[in-house]
Amino acid sequence: MLLVLSYVWVDEELNNISWKAIDYPGSDPQFKPPSNLKEKDSKSKEVDEGEEAEELYGPLFKGIVNLQHQQQIQVAVGALRKFGFPVTLLSPTTKPPNPSMIIKCDAVVVGSGSGGGVIAGVLANAGYKVLVLEKGSYCARTNLSLLEGPAMEEMYQSSGLVATDNMNVLILAGSTVGGGSTVNWSASIETPSHITREWSDEYELELFRSNLYKEAIDVVCKKMGVQSKIDNEGFNNAVLRKGCEELGGHAITIPRNSTSDHYCGWCCLGCRDGRKKGTAETWLVDLVRSGNGVILPGCEAIKIRQEKEHGRERKRAKGVAFEFWCGSAAKQMCLVESKVTIVACGALNTPPLLKRSGLRNPNIGKNLHLHPVTMAWGYFPAETGM
Repeated sequence: MLLVLSYVWVDEELNNISWKAIDYPGSDPQFKPPSNLKEKDSKSKEVDEGEEAEELYGPLFKGIVNLQHQQQIQVAVGALRKFGFPVTLLSPTTKPPNPSMIIKCDAVVVGSGSGGGVIAGVLANAGYKVLVLEKGSYCARTNLSLLEGPAMEEMYQSSGLVATDNMNVLILAGSTVGGGSTVNWSASIETPSHITREWSDEYELELFRSNLYKEAIDVVCKKMGVQSKIDNEGFNNAVLRKGCEELGGHAITIPRNSTSDHYCGWCCLGCRDGRKKGTAETWLVDLVRSGNGVILPGCEAIKIRQEKEHGRERKRAKGVAFEFWCGSAAKQMCLVESKVTIVACGALNTPPLLKRSGLRNPNIGKNLHLHPVTMAWGYFPAETGM
């Protein structure tokens, strides 16, 4: 822990005294926010909601509704109503756990990552009113620091320091709009055939051996721009490839959801130019441009609302209760009343939400498999010829 902090800590000038010794440049030296960013920020009400504004703030800026500032609550409510979401503001004297507002929609999606982001975009394009709840914040392209410490704090769950009980495995989980697809390393590997065969044969999940599943994979890969070509290979990968070749091993290039000319080395801290096609650059863009959906960052689902319908033995999900910090005040709670409720907040957060909501299936939270990534560091001076 102390070793991590010593290397990611930055001073007022966003510098770390150890970086020079290890030849680390800090933030991407090629990343320069637009020179007119401060001017635009100071005149935010005058920002042209056209191509210039989209280039400055990213393609989701029109669909982000922020509830975190007390003075903006009325603005947020107005934005929700403008998008066609009925909102009821309740008495300001009402105290938690009573809700401060009720929002109605066709579908509420908890999570904006590789699961929630996709289904939200598809439903919105189909004409449904979709509300996306994201626990993390929205980091626009021009708000990225591309510094490990600040980015981990802003874009990862628990600042990237989640671990198993025995501390054997550290878990990196995205907690930002776009989820893990915003901070992953672009690797986009189709489900291996031996895995789909296992799911189909051993667990009788026939879908995974069907043409429908193959077609769905093709649609996803096309939308994400998955391909294996690369123009300039990163230095660390070049070292690994050369080592494999000298040892007689066979190295192949992993398919990525970015263009062949895209390489920055900072993708796990966000994508500065949007060429990595995570959900925040694809399906969530569809959601916003459809005019049928909005994204609420900084809002954490605490319980699924359930009601028992006439003639049905089991209860049915009817929406979500969520919390958010409103300025310096205490947390506020809101209710979402929806026809459809989708829980897609990842392997770490979905089970606790289901259990808090009263679900008792013994499989909830079980059978989680983790990928223990092993990291190695080395110093390769330029004169080595690499």
